[in-house]
Amino acid sequence: MHKELHSLQNCFAFFNRRLNLLIWRALSQEERDKFKEDGPVQYMQHKEALLEALENLGWPISYEDVILLEDEILAALTYMQQASDLQEAVKKETEKSSESHIGKNKKRLEEETVKLKSKKRQKGRVSLTPKNQKVIARSDITGFYYPGTVIKNISSTCALVDFNHGESWVVPLKFIVPVGGAMPCTYLQVGDYVLARTGTQMGNSYCYVPAIVIATPEMGNTGAKLYTVLMFSNRKLTKGNQNSGPSVKPV
Repeated sequence: MHKELHSLQNCFAFFNRRLNLLIWRALSQEERDKFKEDGPVQYMQHKEALLEALENLGWPISYEDVILLEDEILAALTYMQQASDLQEAVKKETEKSSESHIGKNKKRLEEETVKLKSKKRQKGRVSLTPKNQKVIARSDITGFYYPGTVIKNISSTCALVDFNHGESWVVPLKFIVPVGGAMPCTYLQVGDYVLARTGTQMGNSYCYVPAIVIATPEMGNTGAKLYTVLMFSNRKLTKGNQNSGPSVKPV
């Protein structure tokens, strides 16, 4: 889990850099000179001055976009601070399970590990995404994932994706998740990282964000195949897995 958390930290740092660069590019040279910096300044350290500069320029970028990115960064920091508590809570919940349930999960985990190792061995081969394949792909603007369709493969590592909300971007294959059709049924474990669909929309498309599984259907002892996940914004959601609708996708 520490490895996954380190990856999330890199992801959150990406949002911070993107916000700094977005604002810096929008500033005039005159406004940039006021900060006496050679490159983008830290938004969180110069928030009032940067917002004032943008206002003086007549808001060349949307105020709502700036605040949205700021909110996501703050939510991410909150999640990282609470990650340690979450790990402890997951450990306690797991210990409450019966030995038979633990043994069953261990066997399934071993099976998934074998499959994962097999997939890693295949990563060295060129694996292109078929044209017109429905996917969930990462937006380079927000860093979140949105539904779209593969238009064509640009190279052995990238594909051109036409997002449902109207934009088209070249996306690395490692950030493209196929959906629809005959897909394997992946059993999710407590502590697994997933992409969870939120109520936030861009155009007619829903947004998928990082989350962690904190309860499985068996732990809840319910008939519905629903998983409880904790999003990085510290919100708890109960979602179906990818086979009961595109609400939760493993990562």
